[in-house]
Amino acid sequence: MILSITYIRLKSLWHFFELSRYALHSVRQLKKGPCKKYKSTGFGLHHYTMSLWESEEDLKEFATSGAHKKAMQKSAKIAKEIHVLSTPHSLDKLPTWTEAKTALKNDGRISRW
Repeated sequence: MILSITYIRLKSLWHFFELSRYALHSVRQLKKGPCKKYKSTGFGLHHYTMSLWESEEDLKEFATSGAHKKAMQKSAKIAKEIHVLSTPHSLDKLPTWTEAKTALKNDGRISRW
């Protein structure tokens, strides 16, 4: 299994509506694909997602196609920074948000605009 954790810090609260629109379409894409589990949380400028995939190939196919690809192409416009972590995961359940945020802080890749 592959665990993917993402943190998005928006440039301003006004971008929340764009993020919501992109997220709606990305989640629809996610539910049609091979994602095993998914959850999200966030408020204001700070938003997180977590998903569990059978393989790295499944994750890459999702991330580089459809609605998610379109959202990523617009990310520099709405996000001040994005942290991403994809890591092997031995359990069939998602970690707690505390565990996920700690892993993301320690091992995640950061993009800033």
